[in-house]
Amino acid sequence: QVMETLDTIADTYKKLRKLQDQQVEARLACTGTLSSGQERRYKDLKDQLITAVKSLSLNQNRVDSLVEQLYDISKRLMQNEGRLLRLAESYGVKRDSFLEQYHGAELDPNWMKSIANLAARGWKEFAREESNTIREIRQEIQNLSTETGISIAEFRRIVSMVQKGEREARIAKK
Repeated sequence: QVMETLDTIADTYKKLRKLQDQQVEARLACTGTLSSGQERRYKDLKDQLITAVKSLSLNQNRVDSLVEQLYDISKRLMQNEGRLLRLAESYGVKRDSFLEQYHGAELDPNWMKSIANLAARGWKEFAREESNTIREIRQEIQNLSTETGISIAEFRRIVSMVQKGEREARIAKK
């Protein structure tokens, strides 16, 4: 039964990953997202995958390994985003302004153009002087999105859920 479940998970994941890749590509190409039919299929596959995974009993070492992988990717994401933020701040861009412009546009290929036209202090210089570095950092962030197969926002949501679960587990142990 375990092998059947693993086969189901593998098959379902293959289909889901294909849709996830299409979704990331659509965001990178600024064409939005998947069609409504693809969105429904994505949700159905995701639900099937969740049900199949929940039916498995995973070894605690394997769970720890998966969480470690998740945190490693999260750390790389935070490092790149931190570099980008500090670079912007070095040109006088306010932290709040940066976060407002950045969040939700992590994979937007036109982000450089949009920030270059902002009137607030520092943006024009930041975009002009650091264009190569910005592209390099954003490419790293896009690579993480491609590696995980999900958007940056979805990845952050998953990390947040795992952290919340770990906190609750620690509290429950006390």
